[in-house]
Amino acid sequence: MSVLGKIASADIAAADTAQLLAQVDGDAIVNILCCNRNSADITIRMAIGPSTGSSPAAADWIEYDVLVAANQPMERTGLAVSKNEKLWVQASSLNVSFRAHGVPAT
Repeated sequence: MSVLGKIASADIAAADTAQLLAQVDGDAIVNILCCNRNSADITIRMAIGPSTGSSPAAADWIEYDVLVAANQPMERTGLAVSKNEKLWVQASSLNVSFRAHGVPAT
């Protein structure tokens, strides 16, 4: 199996707004890591949606208002995504970064 590695990373640009992290080029097993760089707790959301659409639908959310403690990470692992699906992230505050990394599905 070849290594896909980093797919994308992003710093949250606007609080409480869904932000496109990446559109996946091929079937993959993906992990999404969140890093709360704030000195206060925050909440985050993650979604996997179809290639169409400019924002995630209600059914696309896989994490919703999950608490991430101050200065702590949170990772969602082993997410099976299909070619062209979009990865969306959202946080209740700025100073939050996300990274998607993974391996091709075989």
